[in-house]
Formats: sequence, C-alpha cells, structure tokens
Amino acid sequence: MTVNTGTTAAFDLNHQSIEVPNSRKPGQTGIYRSAIAGGELVTNPPHSNVRTLYENLQNSVKLYGKCPYLGTRYYDQKSKKWSSYVYQSYSEVAARASNFGSGLQNVYQKMNESNPNKANACHVGLYSVNRAEWVIADQGCLLL
Repeated sequence: MTVNTGTTAAFDLNHQSIEVPNSRKPGQTGIYRSAIAGGELVTNPPHSNVRTLYENLQNSVKLYGKCPYLGTRYYDQKSKKWSSYVYQSYSEVAARASNFGSGLQNVYQKMNESNPNKANACHVGLYSVNRAEWVIADQGCLLL
C-alpha cells in the first residue's frame, strides 16, 4: 500500500524502515531506521515547532490527518486466518487519545476531591503487547 504523505514523494507502507548494515547480532534483530531518511540517523527533527510527543501527534494531524496511522489486523478463530489491516487515521487516533485523556483527567479530579490529603498522587502504568490501544492510551496520558 502506498500513501501520499504530503511530502516529497509517496511512501510505501510495506517498506517503512531500513536495517542498518552490520547491526545484527547473534540472537538479536538488526537496528532499523526510517526509510524516509534513507536509513540515516535523524538528528534534526523535520519540524522545528515540535518539541514533545504530544506536539508531534498534533503536528501529524495537521499534516496527515486523513492518512492511515495505526493499523490492526484481526484473527478469525473459525477460518484460522488474519484479516487485512484496518487503519485508523491520525485524526481518529488524536480524537481517541483526547477522549481517553479527558476520562483520566476526570478520574484524577474525582480522586483529589474525595481525598485532598493525597492530591496529585496519581500514576498511570501501561503494560501491554504492541497494539493501537496502547499508543492511544499513551498519547492520552500525555494530556495529564
């Protein structure tokens, strides 16, 4: 699948990264870097107005709002087959993260109201296999 990212060229979703030559070690995978950067280490961010992960997502929404961002595929127990990827756009992910963060903020506020002696004693821990919901929850936590 090829997506026009609004940058200089279309981007092939099947080749998003490049393995760094001679980086593979016994029992480990190699080091991978962005295909857009030609496999080079990116030391200067492409958007100087982005300073945080939250700002990175917001900037991506502005640039690529309707483009696919997070893909998930589902396993059908009956057919024993995986589905094709179903993608959420940058805008959809940002909205879901905002909703999640708003819910966390609401819980946090109620905790502080019910127990003022423990004000600001709120921690969130995420433990999950890699999946879209983990990224959405992580982005939502950045809103706290």
